[in-house]
Amino acid sequence: MKPKILALIGLLFILSMASLSSRRFMNIVMNNSEVTQAGTDIVSEMTKKAECLQDFMPKKGIVGYLVNREGPLPLHTIDKTEIQYYHLTQYALSPVVIEDSLDHEYIVGHLNNPDELGDIITRFRLSVIKDCGNGLLLFKQSDQ
Repeated sequence: MKPKILALIGLLFILSMASLSSRRFMNIVMNNSEVTQAGTDIVSEMTKKAECLQDFMPKKGIVGYLVNREGPLPLHTIDKTEIQYYHLTQYALSPVVIEDSLDHEYIVGHLNNPDELGDIITRFRLSVIKDCGNGLLLFKQSDQ
């Protein structure tokens, strides 16, 4: 065979493999994207959830963060949902900085079990400033 034909066959082979690889990559991305049935992504959902807190929070500075669990957020857990929501909350409420701590006047709560709200208020001596009704709350330290 002539070298030009071999080069053309090789080029077509490389292009077809690249095309298949790109298609497979796009399928993986599309299947793993976190888009709900309504077509909204989780970042937009969290931003919308957090809008109700904006008028009640300080405009800048650091606020605490609380979820239904004991201790600080574990960085190496099997279920990364809490860490994901922590970062999404940070994004949605920026420029305010969210710190995984209760050592602040204001504390954003992300509660996946609202039945524990009374216990959380009592245990940590908090008062509710705003309850968005979607698991997101703004607390204030009662003793400050």
